[in-house]
Amino acid sequence: MKKESVNIKGTINGLVICIDPETELGTIKADLEAKILASPGFFKNAKFKIFAGERYDPSIFSELEQLCCSHGMIHAPAIPWPPETNNVSNQVRAALQESAAGLHSRGFQTTDSPLPVNRNSALLEDTLLIHRNLRSGQKLHYHGNLVVLGDVNPGAEICAGGDIIVMGVLRGIAHAGAAGNENAIILAYRLEPTQLRIADKITRPPEKDTRATQPELARLSGNQMIIEPYRSQKNYWEVIA
Repeated sequence: MKKESVNIKGTINGLVICIDPETELGTIKADLEAKILASPGFFKNAKFKIFAGERYDPSIFSELEQLCCSHGMIHAPAIPWPPETNNVSNQVRAALQESAAGLHSRGFQTTDSPLPVNRNSALLEDTLLIHRNLRSGQKLHYHGNLVVLGDVNPGAEICAGGDIIVMGVLRGIAHAGAAGNENAIILAYRLEPTQLRIADKITRPPEKDTRATQPELARLSGNQMIIEPYRSQKNYWEVIA
């Protein structure tokens, strides 16, 4: 598998643009700009930091920083990186466990095992909770994961650098992995979207009414987006590993 020259990580403080120190600068600049242009609304006004370890000449960082700033991004060199892996938000953990309890109360099967914290603990460390419904015309962009404790109505749009979880009905537009993360997922009580997008892959619901009677999960498999039933936390983590 070809190694990516640019890998963008979402943190609670902003975006960390990790570059491959063995790749030529011209290639890095081209790949970085391509990622930004693929989701301009996501990157505009986003805080960022360039990271390449200790093997890269820091004198060329200015070229990459200028490129990002030219697209409306905000340089924030104080963003801490690498993150502390044990800094898990108890508030987010409690909210997700409460959401799992909500699934159970509605008759959906869940597991009593503790909420997993693998996948680099990113789901718990860098997650924005929205405690309301999103109406038509409302747009929400976040560089980490998004959990909406409500409905996303037609005409509303949510965009996340990581995963999207909607503990209600998703009828609007949802874009997960906006920075190019093809491992991102979209999960909802009801998936009835206008459009789903993961990284640069886009899909729309079929014209025929095929509404599911249980929560569903959207993920990428190769060049295809797969929609499948959500059965339990245990199965969910096995699916996306």
